[in-house]
Amino acid sequence: MNILNKKIADLNYQDIASFCSEGYPEGIQLDYKKEPPKKGFAQHFAAFSNSRGGLIIVGVEENKDSGIPEKWEGILKDAKLIERIHQEASNVDPFPTYEICYTDEVRGKSFLLIRILEGMQTPYLVFNDPNFWMRTGNIKKAIDLANPKQVELLFEKKTNAERLRSILLNQADEIFESALIRAEKERLTQISEERRTYEQEIQPAKAKGLIVEPFKSIAYPDKLGRNSSMCEIYLQPYSPDSSLMNPQGLLKEKHKILLRPAYEDIKTETTPYGIVQFLWSSYNGYIECHQIFSKGLVYYNSDVEETGSEKNKMIMISFVVGALHRIITATKSFYEITKYQGSIVGGIALKDVQGMRIRQITPNGYSWGRNHNYSCLLPEYHWGIEIDTSILFDTEALKKWFYEKINEIYIFLGLPIPASEVIDSFCKQESMFVN
Repeated sequence: MNILNKKIADLNYQDIASFCSEGYPEGIQLDYKKEPPKKGFAQHFAAFSNSRGGLIIVGVEENKDSGIPEKWEGILKDAKLIERIHQEASNVDPFPTYEICYTDEVRGKSFLLIRILEGMQTPYLVFNDPNFWMRTGNIKKAIDLANPKQVELLFEKKTNAERLRSILLNQADEIFESALIRAEKERLTQISEERRTYEQEIQPAKAKGLIVEPFKSIAYPDKLGRNSSMCEIYLQPYSPDSSLMNPQGLLKEKHKILLRPAYEDIKTETTPYGIVQFLWSSYNGYIECHQIFSKGLVYYNSDVEETGSEKNKMIMISFVVGALHRIITATKSFYEITKYQGSIVGGIALKDVQGMRIRQITPNGYSWGRNHNYSCLLPEYHWGIEIDTSILFDTEALKKWFYEKINEIYIFLGLPIPASEVIDSFCKQESMFVN
């Protein structure tokens, strides 16, 4: 079983014992301890925070050469130990993000679990310790201060992570634009074929001198994307520097990680970076794109406009919130399959929405009320996202975060914050956060 991205409070003694029996070796995100180290955990907090985060299991004795567990008996519960570890965490600057708990007891012993998240404010330093600690393989390692390049990399980790995320997002935008261009060619081809069919069908009538109706295509008459208002949502690892799954593997798992897995008529294709689905409607010009990147980016871009009338353009907050939930669900499935554990960064954007009326969330049983009294003041709105896998895989914590994000969306749009019972009813109606 995989425990690296599960909520540690939900893990019991048998879960850890089963995990150890499967022979998972120590690695960059996993550390075994037979007992608490005499020097404490401060260096471990710094090392995991400076690297990709990870899990420490106390009560497991590993083979020193292979890192594979040999004995897993647990330790005696000691409330003072947890207090001491909290104190050791406070000796790290910036203060690390972590959680700690004991499992249940078996034969009087428990496992102590410490999950440390990848830090976003590197470097993390231990007070009165001249070393920079990193996690390399199955050990923590002090970076030699005489090696300025390694120290520089640690200081620049935040900048490099931002650069990598920006590169992936630009690549996703380029794929979206390319798919949009191809879809526009398909629209024009459809119109051309309809015109050819029309000309063939009216030839007999023309030969008889009859008056015929002028040609009118059933395809959407305007260029795709020209008058669209878009909703873009994306999530990706804080530092997407390694591949979680190759494009062929993503294609194989598409039914678990794509927003529209049941739509067999929607083509899913590989790209140099992952997989993409793009759909468009010849009826109303609706466009939608969903991408999954090998390095962990989950990207969604869709037309958010409810009507095609210039005078009655409207966006539905329920559409934005529903799309956010679907992206979160897809990301959760993807990271669960690939066993990614760490910090997640992303964003929500509404583009070309100035003057559009706003329809607020109004689930069944609630009045539409003031829905037509608000409109978008700005041409664009942006909301940042910063969460981590410990929240992503904790239903209650994720639900709380989700509700807070809905309130933030309302505030940015100049709307009164909705009552919690309205959001509860909407989420229940849309089967959100159902275990």
